[in-house]
Amino acid sequence: MHKNPNSCFTISENYGTMVNPIPAKTDTAYMNVIAEGRIEVVTNLDEATAAMQAMLYKYVPGYYQSSLSKAHVEKYESSLGSKTVVYKIKPVYMTAKESKLDEQKKYQPGRTIHN
Repeated sequence: MHKNPNSCFTISENYGTMVNPIPAKTDTAYMNVIAEGRIEVVTNLDEATAAMQAMLYKYVPGYYQSSLSKAHVEKYESSLGSKTVVYKIKPVYMTAKESKLDEQKKYQPGRTIHN
């Protein structure tokens, strides 16, 4: 990443599978966003702590009784001796694409090609 900071990041959400006459009698409803940009190390301790806290809120909501401290982010070392480093992507170009869900065509368990 230090030699080549160019990056690409994709976020997508699958809305469901739909029945469709072509090409294989099914289709997928989705939305995605692709960001192309440059990776940077987050050097601001407040920003790094906020990013780590956001991940804790997402993956283990309510697990910790108090917020992550800046000192923990700054001083933490793994059992192998590596320190925490937080990176961010600064987008240069973004694009999005969507295939909307048609509720009339949404696949439900029990639905067959004949109905």
